[in-house]
Amino acid sequence: MSQAQNPAADAAAALRTAERARAAAARPRSAPGWFPPLQGALFAGFTIGIFGFSAPDDPADGLWGSVGGCLAAVAFLVLHLLVVRRSGVVLWPEQDRRARLKAQLVPLAVFAAGWLAALPGGRAVGAVVSGLLGGVALAVMTARYGAGAVRGGRGEGVSGE
Repeated sequence: MSQAQNPAADAAAALRTAERARAAAARPRSAPGWFPPLQGALFAGFTIGIFGFSAPDDPADGLWGSVGGCLAAVAFLVLHLLVVRRSGVVLWPEQDRRARLKAQLVPLAVFAAGWLAALPGGRAVGAVVSGLLGGVALAVMTARYGAGAVRGGRGEGVSGE
């Protein structure tokens, strides 16, 4: 039991402290400048390695593509966890549903469109084009989100949280 002289003042101070802590946790933190390009490059590496240079008909030839693609996928996930969750608090994005959907669908649509190159060039060409285009789109949307987070914008880019 507290021996407080003024419980109302103590309660008000505790509420102010809690509000400052909540505001600090909710404050947008931008990702480092190297994060979007590295995230895009790892995405491209995964796509190209797994889908372009792994050979299902001859596993020995595709071993290095599969291993490289898997390493890129693991590095992508570790990088994402280290950078995006570094504050220790992950909040539900404040953007409206349309902005979140756009941020998710733009890189996906670009990635899918890249696979059209597989029609004339084959699976390896489709994987390279799709991986590069998808990686660039992901990097651009991630950078856009980071810029929006710094400005406090609500309708910008990707929410990787």
